[in-house]
Amino acid sequence: MKSLKTFKLIIVGMLLISGNLAAQENNSPKTDTVAVDKYEIQAEQIVQFLQGTLNALGSPYTPVKEKQIMINQSFSKIFIDDKVQIEDDLDENRDMVTYKGVQAYLQDVDFFFKNVRFSFEIKSVEKFNNAENMPVYKVTAISNIKGTTIGDKKIDVFKDRFFEINLNEDEQNMKIASVYTTKLNVEEELNTWWKDIGETWKAVFLEKNKLKEPLTFAQLKGVLKIKELNLSGKKINSIEPLNRLSQLKKLNISKTGVSDLYPLRNLNKMEVLECNSTKIKSIAALQYMSSLRELSINHTAVEDITILENMDSLRSFSFEFTSVSDLEPLTYLENLEDLRLSGTKVMNLNALSDYEKVRVLQFDNTKINSLKGIEKMHQLERISFSFSQVSDLKQLKDFTKLKVIHFDNTKVSDLKSLENHKLNTIYCDNSGISEKIANNYMQKHNECLVIYNSDMLLQWWEKMPDGKT
Repeated sequence: MKSLKTFKLIIVGMLLISGNLAAQENNSPKTDTVAVDKYEIQAEQIVQFLQGTLNALGSPYTPVKEKQIMINQSFSKIFIDDKVQIEDDLDENRDMVTYKGVQAYLQDVDFFFKNVRFSFEIKSVEKFNNAENMPVYKVTAISNIKGTTIGDKKIDVFKDRFFEINLNEDEQNMKIASVYTTKLNVEEELNTWWKDIGETWKAVFLEKNKLKEPLTFAQLKGVLKIKELNLSGKKINSIEPLNRLSQLKKLNISKTGVSDLYPLRNLNKMEVLECNSTKIKSIAALQYMSSLRELSINHTAVEDITILENMDSLRSFSFEFTSVSDLEPLTYLENLEDLRLSGTKVMNLNALSDYEKVRVLQFDNTKINSLKGIEKMHQLERISFSFSQVSDLKQLKDFTKLKVIHFDNTKVSDLKSLENHKLNTIYCDNSGISEKIANNYMQKHNECLVIYNSDMLLQWWEKMPDGKT
Protein backbone atom coordinates (compact mmCIF):
# COMPACT_ATOMS: atom_id res chain seq x y z
CA MET A 1 0.00 0.00 0.00
CA LYS A 2 2.87 2.37 0.81
CA SER A 3 4.35 2.05 -2.69
CA LEU A 4 0.94 2.57 -4.29
CA LYS A 5 0.45 5.78 -2.32
CA THR A 6 3.92 6.94 -3.31
CA PHE A 7 3.17 6.26 -6.96
CA LYS A 8 -0.12 8.14 -6.80
CA LEU A 9 1.56 11.09 -5.10
CA ILE A 10 4.15 11.23 -7.87
CA ILE A 11 1.45 11.29 -10.55
CA VAL A 12 -0.61 13.90 -8.69
CA GLY A 13 2.52 15.97 -8.23
CA MET A 14 3.26 15.88 -11.94
CA LEU A 15 -0.26 17.03 -12.71
CA LEU A 16 0.01 19.83 -10.16
CA ILE A 17 3.24 21.00 -11.77
CA SER A 18 1.49 21.29 -15.13
CA GLY A 19 -1.51 22.98 -13.55
CA ASN A 20 0.57 25.49 -11.60
CA LEU A 21 2.55 26.42 -14.67
CA ALA A 22 -0.60 26.96 -16.73
CA ALA A 23 -1.98 29.22 -14.01
CA GLN A 24 1.26 31.18 -13.93
CA GLU A 25 1.15 31.64 -17.69
CA ASN A 26 -2.43 32.89 -17.55
CA ASN A 27 -1.44 35.48 -14.97
CA SER A 28 1.66 36.58 -16.88
CA PRO A 29 1.53 36.48 -20.71
CA LYS A 30 5.32 36.86 -21.08
CA THR A 31 8.28 36.16 -18.84
CA ASP A 32 8.83 39.03 -16.40
CA THR A 33 10.84 39.34 -13.18
CA VAL A 34 8.07 38.01 -10.95
CA ALA A 35 7.29 35.14 -13.30
CA VAL A 36 10.95 34.17 -13.51
CA ASP A 37 10.96 33.49 -9.77
CA LYS A 38 7.91 31.28 -10.20
CA TYR A 39 9.57 29.39 -13.04
CA GLU A 40 12.61 28.84 -10.85
CA ILE A 41 10.37 27.35 -8.19
CA GLN A 42 8.69 25.27 -10.87
CA ALA A 43 12.07 23.97 -12.06
CA GLU A 44 12.99 22.97 -8.51
CA GLN A 45 9.68 21.13 -8.14
CA ILE A 46 10.32 19.14 -11.32
CA VAL A 47 13.71 18.02 -9.99
CA GLN A 48 12.09 17.04 -6.70
CA PHE A 49 9.47 14.96 -8.47
CA LEU A 50 12.16 13.30 -10.54
CA GLN A 51 13.78 12.40 -7.24
CA GLY A 52 10.51 10.85 -6.08
CA THR A 53 10.16 8.87 -9.30
CA LEU A 54 13.71 7.51 -9.04
CA ASN A 55 13.12 6.49 -5.43
CA ALA A 56 9.93 4.65 -6.36
CA LEU A 57 11.81 2.81 -9.12
CA GLY A 58 14.65 2.02 -6.72
CA SER A 59 12.36 0.57 -4.08
CA PRO A 60 11.90 -3.23 -3.92
CA TYR A 61 8.36 -2.63 -2.65
CA THR A 62 7.05 -0.86 -5.75
CA PRO A 63 5.06 -3.36 -7.87
CA VAL A 64 6.45 -4.14 -11.34
CA LYS A 65 3.27 -2.88 -12.99
CA GLU A 66 3.67 0.55 -11.39
CA LYS A 67 7.32 0.70 -12.43
CA GLN A 68 6.31 -0.12 -16.00
CA ILE A 69 3.83 2.77 -15.99
CA MET A 70 6.50 5.18 -14.73
CA ILE A 71 9.04 4.06 -17.32
CA ASN A 72 6.74 3.78 -20.33
CA GLN A 73 4.17 6.52 -19.68
CA SER A 74 4.59 8.81 -16.69
CA PHE A 75 8.12 9.92 -17.58
CA SER A 76 6.64 12.06 -20.38
CA LYS A 77 5.08 14.35 -17.76
CA ILE A 78 8.47 15.79 -16.80
CA PHE A 79 10.75 14.97 -19.77
CA ILE A 80 10.50 16.51 -23.26
CA ASP A 81 10.46 13.09 -24.96
CA ASP A 82 12.07 9.64 -24.88
CA LYS A 83 15.19 10.97 -26.63
CA VAL A 84 16.30 13.06 -23.64
CA GLN A 85 19.84 12.05 -22.67
CA ILE A 86 20.90 11.40 -19.07
CA GLU A 87 24.53 10.93 -18.13
CA ASP A 88 24.96 7.55 -16.45
CA ASP A 89 25.85 7.96 -12.77
CA LEU A 90 24.63 4.56 -11.59
CA ASP A 91 28.02 2.84 -11.87
CA GLU A 92 30.52 4.59 -9.59
CA ASN A 93 33.44 2.72 -11.21
CA ARG A 94 32.66 3.79 -14.76
CA ASP A 95 35.68 5.55 -16.30
CA MET A 96 34.06 6.75 -19.52
CA VAL A 97 31.29 9.31 -19.71
CA THR A 98 28.19 7.49 -20.97
CA TYR A 99 24.76 8.85 -21.80
CA LYS A 100 21.48 6.95 -21.92
CA GLY A 101 17.99 7.69 -23.14
CA VAL A 102 15.65 8.66 -20.32
CA GLN A 103 13.72 5.36 -20.36
CA ALA A 104 16.96 3.38 -20.44
CA TYR A 105 18.23 5.27 -17.41
CA LEU A 106 14.98 4.77 -15.49
CA GLN A 107 15.04 1.04 -16.22
CA ASP A 108 18.61 0.74 -15.01
CA VAL A 109 17.67 2.25 -11.66
CA ASP A 110 15.57 -0.88 -11.21
CA PHE A 111 18.06 -3.28 -12.82
CA PHE A 112 21.25 -2.17 -11.08
CA PHE A 113 20.03 -2.06 -7.49
CA LYS A 114 18.29 -4.17 -4.90
CA ASN A 115 17.30 -0.89 -3.28
CA VAL A 116 18.49 2.67 -3.75
CA ARG A 117 17.63 6.21 -2.66
CA PHE A 118 18.29 9.40 -4.61
CA SER A 119 18.62 12.84 -3.08
CA PHE A 120 19.06 16.13 -4.96
CA GLU A 121 20.12 19.08 -2.80
CA ILE A 122 19.48 22.11 -5.00
CA LYS A 123 22.22 24.74 -4.92
CA SER A 124 21.09 27.19 -7.61
CA VAL A 125 18.80 27.85 -10.58
CA GLU A 126 20.00 29.89 -13.56
CA LYS A 127 18.18 31.03 -16.68
CA PHE A 128 19.61 31.20 -20.22
CA ASN A 129 18.35 30.94 -23.79
CA ASN A 130 19.21 27.93 -25.94
CA ALA A 131 20.09 27.86 -29.66
CA GLU A 132 16.39 28.17 -30.55
CA ASN A 133 16.16 31.22 -28.26
CA MET A 134 13.86 29.34 -25.87
CA PRO A 135 14.22 29.93 -22.11
CA VAL A 136 16.11 27.18 -20.28
CA TYR A 137 16.44 26.84 -16.51
CA LYS A 138 19.61 25.10 -15.35
CA VAL A 139 19.25 23.56 -11.90
CA THR A 140 22.52 22.77 -10.12
CA ALA A 141 22.27 20.20 -7.33
CA ILE A 142 24.38 17.92 -5.18
CA SER A 143 23.29 14.39 -6.03
CA ASN A 144 23.51 11.56 -3.52
CA ILE A 145 22.91 7.94 -4.55
CA LYS A 146 22.81 5.54 -1.62
CA GLY A 147 21.85 1.90 -1.81
CA THR A 148 22.76 -1.73 -2.47
CA THR A 149 23.60 -3.03 -5.94
CA ILE A 150 22.43 -6.36 -7.35
CA GLY A 151 25.93 -7.58 -6.48
CA ASP A 152 25.37 -6.69 -2.80
CA LYS A 153 27.80 -3.78 -2.93
CA LYS A 154 26.99 -0.79 -0.74
CA ILE A 155 27.30 2.60 -2.43
CA ASP A 156 27.05 6.15 -1.14
CA VAL A 157 28.07 8.57 -3.88
CA PHE A 158 27.97 12.39 -3.95
CA LYS A 159 28.54 14.49 -7.08
CA ASP A 160 27.36 17.65 -8.79
CA ARG A 161 24.39 17.16 -11.10
CA PHE A 162 22.90 19.56 -13.65
CA PHE A 163 19.31 19.57 -14.93
CA GLU A 164 18.42 21.65 -17.98
CA ILE A 165 14.68 22.35 -18.06
CA ASN A 166 13.07 23.96 -21.09
CA LEU A 167 10.28 26.49 -20.74
CA ASN A 168 7.75 26.42 -23.58
CA GLU A 169 5.65 29.54 -23.09
CA ASP A 170 3.30 28.79 -25.99
CA GLU A 171 2.41 25.31 -24.71
CA GLN A 172 2.65 26.42 -21.08
CA ASN A 173 4.92 23.67 -19.84
CA MET A 174 8.36 23.05 -18.39
CA LYS A 175 10.14 19.77 -19.04
CA ILE A 176 13.60 18.32 -18.54
CA ALA A 177 15.81 18.43 -21.66
CA SER A 178 18.99 16.88 -20.23
CA VAL A 179 20.61 15.65 -17.02
CA TYR A 180 24.38 15.50 -16.70
CA THR A 181 27.55 15.90 -14.72
CA THR A 182 29.73 16.32 -17.81
CA LYS A 183 28.25 18.21 -20.77
CA LEU A 184 27.49 15.82 -23.64
CA ASN A 185 29.58 15.93 -26.82
CA VAL A 186 27.45 13.70 -29.05
CA GLU A 187 29.89 13.34 -31.94
CA GLU A 188 32.86 12.53 -29.74
CA GLU A 189 30.85 10.03 -27.70
CA LEU A 190 29.54 8.27 -30.81
CA ASN A 191 33.00 8.04 -32.37
CA THR A 192 34.32 6.47 -29.16
CA TRP A 193 31.50 3.91 -29.21
CA TRP A 194 32.30 2.94 -32.81
CA LYS A 195 36.01 2.60 -32.07
CA ASP A 196 35.35 0.31 -29.10
CA ILE A 197 32.79 -2.15 -30.55
CA GLY A 198 35.36 -4.34 -32.33
CA GLU A 199 35.85 -5.48 -35.91
CA THR A 200 33.16 -8.20 -35.85
CA TRP A 201 30.43 -5.73 -34.96
CA LYS A 202 31.75 -3.10 -37.31
CA ALA A 203 31.46 -5.65 -40.12
CA VAL A 204 27.86 -6.42 -39.11
CA PHE A 205 26.80 -2.78 -39.17
CA LEU A 206 28.74 -1.89 -42.32
CA GLU A 207 27.14 -4.79 -44.17
CA LYS A 208 23.67 -3.95 -42.87
CA ASN A 209 23.84 -0.30 -43.97
CA LYS A 210 26.03 -0.98 -47.05
CA LEU A 211 28.78 1.35 -45.81
CA LYS A 212 32.56 1.53 -45.91
CA GLU A 213 34.93 3.11 -43.44
CA PRO A 214 35.70 5.80 -42.52
CA LEU A 215 32.17 6.77 -41.52
CA THR A 216 30.85 10.30 -41.31
CA PHE A 217 28.97 11.49 -38.23
CA ALA A 218 25.71 11.25 -40.21
CA GLN A 219 26.47 7.65 -41.19
CA LEU A 220 27.24 6.75 -37.58
CA LYS A 221 23.91 8.18 -36.50
CA GLY A 222 22.33 6.08 -39.25
CA VAL A 223 23.80 2.94 -37.67
CA LEU A 224 21.98 3.76 -34.44
CA LYS A 225 18.69 3.93 -36.38
CA ILE A 226 18.81 0.29 -37.55
CA LYS A 227 15.39 -1.30 -36.98
CA GLU A 228 15.95 -4.93 -37.98
CA LEU A 229 18.96 -7.19 -37.52
CA ASN A 230 19.40 -10.90 -38.29
CA LEU A 231 22.49 -12.30 -36.57
CA SER A 232 21.44 -15.96 -36.65
CA GLY A 233 24.46 -18.24 -36.86
CA LYS A 234 26.98 -15.42 -36.49
CA LYS A 235 30.10 -15.98 -34.37
CA ILE A 236 28.98 -13.55 -31.70
CA ASN A 237 29.20 -14.07 -27.95
CA SER A 238 28.23 -10.62 -26.70
CA ILE A 239 25.54 -8.22 -27.90
CA GLU A 240 26.78 -5.24 -25.86
CA PRO A 241 27.00 -2.91 -28.92
CA LEU A 242 23.24 -3.30 -29.45
CA ASN A 243 22.46 -1.30 -26.32
CA ARG A 244 22.79 1.88 -28.40
CA LEU A 245 20.32 0.81 -31.12
CA SER A 246 17.24 2.36 -29.50
CA GLN A 247 15.15 2.05 -32.69
CA LEU A 248 15.65 -1.73 -33.01
CA LYS A 249 12.32 -3.52 -33.50
CA LYS A 250 13.27 -6.96 -34.79
CA LEU A 251 16.29 -9.02 -33.70
CA ASN A 252 17.36 -12.62 -34.34
CA ILE A 253 20.38 -13.89 -32.37
CA SER A 254 19.56 -17.61 -32.68
CA LYS A 255 22.43 -20.10 -32.92
CA THR A 256 25.00 -17.65 -31.56
CA GLY A 257 27.17 -17.85 -28.46
CA VAL A 258 25.16 -15.16 -26.68
CA SER A 259 24.57 -15.96 -23.00
CA ASP A 260 23.30 -12.63 -21.64
CA LEU A 261 20.37 -10.49 -22.83
CA TYR A 262 21.24 -7.64 -20.45
CA PRO A 263 22.41 -5.27 -23.24
CA LEU A 264 18.86 -5.39 -24.65
CA ARG A 265 17.23 -4.19 -21.43
CA ASN A 266 16.65 -0.65 -22.68
CA LEU A 267 15.38 -1.40 -26.19
CA ASN A 268 11.77 -0.42 -25.54
CA LYS A 269 10.72 -0.50 -29.18
CA MET A 270 11.58 -4.20 -29.65
CA GLU A 271 8.67 -6.10 -31.21
CA VAL A 272 10.19 -9.40 -32.35
CA LEU A 273 13.02 -11.23 -30.55
CA GLU A 274 14.39 -14.65 -31.47
CA CYS A 275 17.13 -16.20 -29.35
CA ASN A 276 16.72 -19.92 -30.01
CA SER A 277 19.65 -22.28 -29.40
CA THR A 278 21.69 -19.74 -27.45
CA LYS A 279 23.33 -19.97 -24.03
CA ILE A 280 20.88 -17.68 -22.27
CA LYS A 281 19.54 -18.76 -18.88
CA SER A 282 17.42 -15.73 -18.02
CA ILE A 283 15.01 -13.37 -19.78
CA ALA A 284 14.82 -10.93 -16.85
CA ALA A 285 16.37 -8.20 -19.00
CA LEU A 286 13.22 -8.14 -21.15
CA GLN A 287 11.03 -6.95 -18.29
CA TYR A 288 10.34 -3.50 -19.71
CA MET A 289 9.96 -4.42 -23.39
CA SER A 290 6.38 -3.22 -23.41
CA SER A 291 6.10 -3.40 -27.22
CA LEU A 292 7.27 -7.02 -27.57
CA ARG A 293 4.86 -9.03 -29.74
CA GLU A 294 6.86 -12.16 -30.58
CA LEU A 295 9.38 -13.97 -28.37
CA SER A 296 11.14 -17.24 -29.11
CA ILE A 297 13.58 -18.88 -26.67
CA ASN A 298 13.54 -22.51 -27.87
CA HIS A 299 16.39 -24.83 -26.87
CA THR A 300 17.77 -22.58 -24.13
CA ALA A 301 18.39 -23.08 -20.40
CA VAL A 302 15.62 -20.66 -19.37
CA GLU A 303 13.52 -21.89 -16.44
CA ASP A 304 11.74 -18.80 -15.17
CA ILE A 305 9.29 -16.77 -17.30
CA THR A 306 7.82 -14.73 -14.44
CA ILE A 307 8.79 -11.40 -16.01
CA LEU A 308 6.26 -11.99 -18.80
CA GLU A 309 3.25 -11.79 -16.49
CA ASN A 310 2.59 -8.13 -17.30
CA MET A 311 3.61 -8.23 -20.96
CA ASP A 312 0.15 -7.60 -22.44
CA SER A 313 1.54 -6.88 -25.90
CA LEU A 314 2.80 -10.45 -26.43
CA ARG A 315 1.06 -12.27 -29.29
CA SER A 316 3.44 -15.17 -29.91
CA PHE A 317 5.60 -17.03 -27.39
CA SER A 318 7.67 -20.13 -28.11
CA PHE A 319 9.76 -21.76 -25.38
CA GLU A 320 10.11 -25.31 -26.66
CA PHE A 321 12.69 -27.62 -25.09
CA THR A 322 13.42 -25.34 -22.16
CA SER A 323 13.20 -26.18 -18.45
CA VAL A 324 10.06 -24.10 -17.91
CA SER A 325 7.54 -25.98 -15.76
CA ASP A 326 5.02 -23.34 -14.74
CA LEU A 327 2.51 -21.54 -16.98
CA GLU A 328 1.13 -19.36 -14.19
CA PRO A 329 3.04 -16.24 -15.36
CA LEU A 330 1.10 -16.49 -18.62
CA THR A 331 -2.31 -16.58 -16.93
CA TYR A 332 -3.32 -13.04 -17.87
CA LEU A 333 -1.66 -12.80 -21.29
CA GLU A 334 -4.99 -13.32 -22.98
CA ASN A 335 -3.90 -11.69 -26.24
CA LEU A 336 -1.60 -14.61 -27.09
CA GLU A 337 -2.39 -16.14 -30.48
CA ASP A 338 0.52 -18.56 -30.88
CA LEU A 339 1.86 -20.59 -27.95
CA ARG A 340 4.46 -23.36 -28.26
CA LEU A 341 5.77 -25.31 -25.27
CA SER A 342 6.86 -28.68 -26.65
CA GLY A 343 9.56 -30.49 -24.71
CA THR A 344 9.03 -28.54 -21.48
CA LYS A 345 8.26 -29.72 -17.94
CA VAL A 346 4.74 -28.28 -18.01
CA MET A 347 2.20 -30.76 -16.60
CA ASN A 348 -1.15 -29.13 -17.45
CA LEU A 349 -2.82 -26.28 -19.34
CA ASN A 350 -5.00 -24.96 -16.51
CA ALA A 351 -3.38 -21.51 -16.55
CA LEU A 352 -4.71 -20.99 -20.08
CA SER A 353 -8.37 -21.40 -19.14
CA ASP A 354 -9.31 -17.81 -20.08
CA TYR A 355 -7.47 -17.76 -23.40
CA GLU A 356 -9.79 -17.06 -26.33
CA LYS A 357 -7.52 -15.80 -29.13
CA VAL A 358 -5.06 -18.68 -29.53
CA ARG A 359 -4.81 -19.95 -33.11
CA VAL A 360 -1.76 -22.20 -32.72
CA LEU A 361 -1.06 -24.40 -29.69
CA GLN A 362 1.79 -26.89 -29.56
CA PHE A 363 2.87 -29.07 -26.63
CA ASP A 364 4.48 -32.18 -28.10
CA ASN A 365 6.80 -34.28 -25.94
CA THR A 366 5.26 -33.25 -22.63
CA LYS A 367 3.60 -35.10 -19.75
CA ILE A 368 0.35 -33.20 -20.24
CA ASN A 369 -2.45 -35.79 -20.09
CA SER A 370 -5.54 -33.71 -20.80
CA LEU A 371 -6.81 -30.91 -23.01
CA LYS A 372 -8.50 -29.37 -19.98
CA GLY A 373 -7.80 -25.65 -19.92
CA ILE A 374 -8.31 -24.92 -23.62
CA GLU A 375 -12.12 -24.86 -23.54
CA LYS A 376 -12.37 -21.20 -24.62
CA MET A 377 -9.90 -21.45 -27.52
CA HIS A 378 -12.55 -21.47 -30.24
CA GLN A 379 -10.24 -19.62 -32.63
CA LEU A 380 -7.82 -22.56 -32.63
CA GLU A 381 -6.68 -23.52 -36.14
CA ARG A 382 -3.75 -25.80 -35.37
CA ILE A 383 -3.01 -27.96 -32.34
CA SER A 384 -0.18 -30.42 -31.80
CA PHE A 385 0.38 -32.75 -28.85
CA SER A 386 2.30 -35.71 -30.28
CA PHE A 387 4.24 -37.83 -27.77
CA SER A 388 2.07 -36.49 -24.93
CA GLN A 389 -0.17 -38.33 -22.45
CA VAL A 390 -3.43 -37.00 -23.96
CA SER A 391 -5.86 -39.85 -24.69
CA ASP A 392 -9.10 -38.21 -25.85
CA LEU A 393 -10.28 -35.30 -27.99
CA LYS A 394 -13.57 -34.39 -26.30
CA GLN A 395 -12.47 -30.79 -25.55
CA LEU A 396 -12.10 -30.24 -29.31
CA LYS A 397 -15.70 -31.09 -30.12
CA ASP A 398 -16.81 -27.49 -30.71
CA PHE A 399 -13.54 -26.23 -32.19
CA THR A 400 -14.85 -26.00 -35.73
CA LYS A 401 -12.09 -23.68 -36.98
CA LEU A 402 -9.46 -26.39 -36.57
CA LYS A 403 -7.56 -27.14 -39.77
CA VAL A 404 -4.64 -29.28 -38.63
CA ILE A 405 -4.22 -31.56 -35.64
CA HIS A 406 -1.18 -33.63 -34.60
CA PHE A 407 -1.36 -36.43 -32.03
CA ASP A 408 1.22 -38.94 -33.22
CA ASN A 409 2.33 -41.50 -30.64
CA THR A 410 -0.55 -40.94 -28.24
CA LYS A 411 -3.35 -43.17 -26.90
CA VAL A 412 -6.11 -41.31 -28.73
CA SER A 413 -8.31 -44.05 -30.22
CA ASP A 414 -11.28 -42.35 -31.90
CA LEU A 415 -12.20 -39.33 -34.00
CA LYS A 416 -15.81 -38.94 -32.88
CA SER A 417 -15.19 -35.49 -31.41
CA LEU A 418 -14.05 -34.25 -34.85
CA GLU A 419 -17.15 -35.27 -36.82
CA ASN A 420 -18.40 -31.70 -37.38
CA HIS A 421 -15.01 -30.28 -38.32
CA LYS A 422 -13.62 -29.27 -41.71
CA LEU A 423 -10.07 -30.39 -41.10
CA ASN A 424 -7.35 -30.45 -43.73
CA THR A 425 -5.01 -32.93 -42.06
CA ILE A 426 -4.97 -35.25 -39.07
CA TYR A 427 -1.59 -36.63 -38.04
CA CYS A 428 -2.15 -39.68 -35.84
CA ASP A 429 0.83 -41.92 -36.58
CA ASN A 430 1.38 -44.73 -34.06
CA SER A 431 -1.72 -43.77 -32.10
CA GLY A 432 -4.88 -45.72 -31.31
CA ILE A 433 -6.41 -44.71 -34.65
CA SER A 434 -6.77 -47.84 -36.78
CA GLU A 435 -6.86 -48.10 -40.55
CA LYS A 436 -10.61 -48.67 -40.37
CA ILE A 437 -11.26 -45.56 -38.27
CA ALA A 438 -9.02 -43.45 -40.50
CA ASN A 439 -10.64 -44.63 -43.74
CA ASN A 440 -14.17 -44.18 -42.38
CA TYR A 441 -13.33 -40.61 -41.40
CA MET A 442 -11.83 -39.80 -44.79
CA GLN A 443 -14.88 -41.23 -46.56
CA LYS A 444 -17.11 -38.86 -44.61
CA HIS A 445 -14.68 -35.95 -44.93
CA ASN A 446 -13.29 -35.98 -48.45
CA GLU A 447 -11.29 -32.83 -47.89
CA CYS A 448 -9.32 -34.31 -44.96
CA LEU A 449 -6.20 -36.47 -45.09
CA VAL A 450 -5.66 -38.80 -42.11
CA ILE A 451 -2.06 -39.93 -41.76
CA TYR A 452 -2.25 -42.90 -39.42
CA ASN A 453 0.55 -45.36 -40.32
CA SER A 454 3.37 -43.67 -42.15
CA ASP A 455 5.82 -46.51 -41.42
CA MET A 456 3.66 -48.94 -43.35
CA LEU A 457 3.32 -46.43 -46.19
CA LEU A 458 7.08 -45.90 -46.27
CA GLN A 459 7.74 -49.64 -46.38
CA TRP A 460 5.26 -50.00 -49.24
CA TRP A 461 6.93 -47.12 -51.09
CA GLU A 462 10.41 -48.58 -50.66
CA LYS A 463 9.27 -51.93 -52.07
CA MET A 464 7.93 -50.30 -55.23
CA PRO A 465 10.04 -51.13 -58.34
CA ASP A 466 12.10 -48.23 -59.72
CA GLY A 467 10.25 -46.12 -62.25
CA LYS A 468 6.81 -46.99 -60.87
CA THR A 469 4.54 -45.03 -58.57
